[in-house]
Amino acid sequence: MPSQKILIVAGEASGDLHGGILAGAIKKINPDVELYALGGPKLANEGVPLLEDMLKHAVVGLIEVVKSYSIFRRILFQTLDWIKKEKPDVIVFIDFPGFNLKLAALAKKLGVKIVYFVSPQIWAWGKGRIWKIKALVDLMLVLFKFEETMYKEAGVNVLYVGHPILEALPGEKDVLALIQPYHELREKTVIGLLPGSRPNEIQTHLPIMLTTAENLYKKNKSLHFILGLADGACPQIIRDLTAHTKIPLTIVESGAYTSIALSRLVLVAAGTVTLEAACFLKPMVILYKISWATWCLGRLVVDVPFLGMVNIVAGEEVAPECLQSQAKPYFIQKHVEAIIENPEREKEIVHKLMKVKERLVSDGAARKAARAILNILA
Repeated sequence: MPSQKILIVAGEASGDLHGGILAGAIKKINPDVELYALGGPKLANEGVPLLEDMLKHAVVGLIEVVKSYSIFRRILFQTLDWIKKEKPDVIVFIDFPGFNLKLAALAKKLGVKIVYFVSPQIWAWGKGRIWKIKALVDLMLVLFKFEETMYKEAGVNVLYVGHPILEALPGEKDVLALIQPYHELREKTVIGLLPGSRPNEIQTHLPIMLTTAENLYKKNKSLHFILGLADGACPQIIRDLTAHTKIPLTIVESGAYTSIALSRLVLVAAGTVTLEAACFLKPMVILYKISWATWCLGRLVVDVPFLGMVNIVAGEEVAPECLQSQAKPYFIQKHVEAIIENPEREKEIVHKLMKVKERLVSDGAARKAARAILNILA
């Protein structure tokens, strides 16, 4: 009999992270299944052949996506040709709805089973997409309990598996190994800088972070800063932007976890990294800035009180958010100082982060997702 094939489609760093965890779980249960992917280094590290390195093309913002239209169109039809030729049994889509729902619609017409792992954030914007998802998806695997309720009410075949993020985090011994080369920083007050993974995110956020760091350092010479590059981040962009900074700065390539573990507080771009920082119980200040066209459109369609996932999960602003016009060094600096200069507030934030971490705990989320996907194969 021909081998059974699964195609995993992840379009950005967080999806690649979840895809890598999922691929590892599938291979543990059934090593004979052939896995292929559109993704990035996390999937590749699991030995999954990449049809396309999607992280090279990752962008954020309406204008930026439009500029990359021809690239994603090429990838879409190249992948469709591959599907017609190789006939995968199941395609697993991870978030990234603009691209994934288009490819899912085309693949569905070819009779391929469609699974969605990590739901698009329909609870935040584009709620009408749930009916399109219902028509396309054979199984929706969700990370949060409230998502399961939403999909059940719409009649979608849904399974709550929990959040796999804790499965990706290094254990205590691994953390010690990560930070051991930087033992001299343990005696310092370290501020982490995590500007994002996409080139346009880094080019927008890192200069703001560096100016904030310079202002903080002028007032407090005991501070040290550590910049952790996310997977897929371009080192040359980082080198160019940090070439003339005058702050004590350590750069760690592929070192988001290292940076978080060493830091007392982190400056982060909104995204999955806020949950990773929460799991390390690190206070954070969230910033995010995009083109004004995208921001204005987003204000019309987004229906959530917070942008940071840590705050959405907490149901309150555990981490201050400096967004768009507020994403300026002055405002960010004030939030940082209000935390590190007030031990009682810092302790209160850590306590709230512990509750967020407890909500993310799942009993083998990736394993549950893998079994559900393999059951569809069966």
